[in-house]
Amino acid sequence: MTELTLLTIDSTLQPLVFSIREGARLKKTHNSDQSLQAWFLLPDHTTLAAEGFFQNYREHGIQCFSRLSHCFSGFLYDKQAHKWIIAVDRFASIPLYYMHCQNKTYVSNKIENLIHLTANDTLNPQSILAYFYFHFIPSPLTCSAHIKKLIPGNALIVQGKQCIEMPHIPKECAYLKPEMKDNAYNTCFQLLEESVSPYTTQNDCGVFLSGGLDSSTLTYLLAKSRPNFPAFSIFFQEKEFDESLYAKLMAESAKAQHHTYIYDAKTFMHDITNLLPRLAQPFGNLSIFPCYQVAKMAKQQGIQTLIAGDGGDEVFGGNQRYLLQNQYQALQNSPYIMRKLLLLLAEARYPKRKYQRLLYKLNTSLPLRLYTDIFLKHWNLTELFDSDFLAAIDISALEEICIFHYSDLMHLPFQKRLLQYDWRFTLSDNDLIKVRQACEIAGVEVVFPYLSPALVEYAMSLPPTALFTLSKLRPFFHKMVKPHLPETILRKPKHGFSLPFGLWLNTEADLQSLIYDSAQQFKSQHILQASFIDKLLHQSHQHPTYYSVFVWLITALQLWQQAHPARNAVEQQTLVSA
Repeated sequence: MTELTLLTIDSTLQPLVFSIREGARLKKTHNSDQSLQAWFLLPDHTTLAAEGFFQNYREHGIQCFSRLSHCFSGFLYDKQAHKWIIAVDRFASIPLYYMHCQNKTYVSNKIENLIHLTANDTLNPQSILAYFYFHFIPSPLTCSAHIKKLIPGNALIVQGKQCIEMPHIPKECAYLKPEMKDNAYNTCFQLLEESVSPYTTQNDCGVFLSGGLDSSTLTYLLAKSRPNFPAFSIFFQEKEFDESLYAKLMAESAKAQHHTYIYDAKTFMHDITNLLPRLAQPFGNLSIFPCYQVAKMAKQQGIQTLIAGDGGDEVFGGNQRYLLQNQYQALQNSPYIMRKLLLLLAEARYPKRKYQRLLYKLNTSLPLRLYTDIFLKHWNLTELFDSDFLAAIDISALEEICIFHYSDLMHLPFQKRLLQYDWRFTLSDNDLIKVRQACEIAGVEVVFPYLSPALVEYAMSLPPTALFTLSKLRPFFHKMVKPHLPETILRKPKHGFSLPFGLWLNTEADLQSLIYDSAQQFKSQHILQASFIDKLLHQSHQHPTYYSVFVWLITALQLWQQAHPARNAVEQQTLVSA
C-alpha cells in the first residue's frame, strides 16, 4: 500500500524550510545539480523518466505535470525559485489533501495526517450538506473546514507566504482536433492493451469482473496474455442485483481463473461494522461493500494488485444519463416551433406530474439538471434540516462548485464536456475513492487501466458522436471490442453495481435493528429534524427502494461519527499551531 506521506512547508523562511515523511512507495528523483527535486506517488509497476520531466518543467512550467504518461500525485521543489509545486493527475487518481495555516502548508495523500494537526476540528456543515446531496464529499471540500482536497488536474503552488491552486492542464491541448482515422479501432485497442501489459506478467495480479463491458474487456486482454488469469466477482441471491450469468460467461470465454462470492445480508452486517469506521471521510455509496469483499477475496488468494474497469464509462461515454442529457440538450437547442410541437405531444401523452417534471428539467441548465432527481430536490429543506444547521449551510454555494467545474469545460463539444465533468465528480470523488479505499482497507493495491493518459488523450481526439449519440452509448468502443467479446456481453443492458439494501431492510431483523437504532441516535446530532427522520423510517417500509437510500446516508454518517467521536459536532474550532 502507499505509505503515509506528509509534506510540511514553512513559508516564513527563505529558502523554504520543509520536511517530508517518506515511504518506500514515494519515489524520489532530482536533476543533475539537484536544483530540482521531485517525489512521486505512482501506481504499481510504473517508472518515471526523470530527466524528461525536469526538461519539461524548464520549458513549460507547471504544465510539465500534464505531460506525464501515467497516473500520479507529485511534489516538485524548485530550489532556485524557492517554490513548491504539488499536483495530481486529471482524475486525482492518487488524491492529495492540503491545509495552509499560520504560514505553514501541510500536504498529504492521507487526510488523517492533516486532521491530526487540528485541535477538536469538527465536521464542516457544508460538507455534511454535500454528503446528503451527492452521497460523497466533492473537491475541494473535505470533512474539515480547514482542509481542502486538491481538485483533479490542479497544482498547488507554495512560494513565499502564498499558497495558490490552479490548473496545470492547458485548455488548448484539451483536446486534439476530432478525427476518425481508418486504423482508429486498432490504435485505440492497442493503447488499451499497453495499459494492462505491465500486469500480465505479474503472478500477484487479479482483475475485478462484474460481467459489464469494461471489466469483461480487461479480463479478455489479461487472460489472453496469461491463461488462467485470476478474476474476482460478487454475486447476489436477489435476481435484480445479480449479474452472475454475464460474469461466468466472460470468465469461461476468456479462460480466466474465476473466484466468486455470494454477498448476503449477514456479510453486509459484518462489513458495516468493519469497514465504515475505517473510512477517511463520510461516504454513502453502498457499492463500496461488495467492492471491499472482492478485494478481501483477492487478498486471500495472494493477490497484491487488482485491476479495475472504473473510468471506462466516463472516458468512452457509457453512462445512461449521457443519452438523456443529450436528448434534453437537443430539445433545448431545437427551433422554437419544433420544441413547442414536441412539448404539446408530451403534454398530451404524459400524466400532469410527469409533464411538469419534464418542463422543470428542460428549464434547468447543466450541470444542475443532472441533480434534478436527487432526494433533496423533492423536499423543502426547512422540512429536513434542523434550523440551526440550516443557518450554517448554503446550498447555492454547493451548486456553485458544480457550475464552476462545468463552466471551465465550455470550450469542449457537449459530449466531451459532460464526460470531463464526470471525471471531476462521479469518477474522482466517488468511484475512485470507493475502489481505492475498499482495496486499501483489504490490503491490496488497485490500478485503473482506462485512465491511462495515452488512452484518454486518444479517446478525446475522437469525434464527439463516437462517444455517444442521441440513441446510442459508446458506439466506438462497442465496435472496437466486438471481435473479442461474446455477443451476450455486448448486448448486456447497463446495470449499476450496488446491493439490495432496501430489500434487506424489510426482511432482515438484525439489520433493521442496527439501522433504526442508528437513525434514532442521529437525532441528537441536530442536523436533521427528528420528525423528518421518523417519517423517513416509516416511508422506507412502504417504498424501500426510494427512501432507503437516504436512510442509509443517515446510518453511515452516524456510525462513522461514532468511530470518530472528536468529529461529532458541526461547529468550527481552532487549529493547533503545528
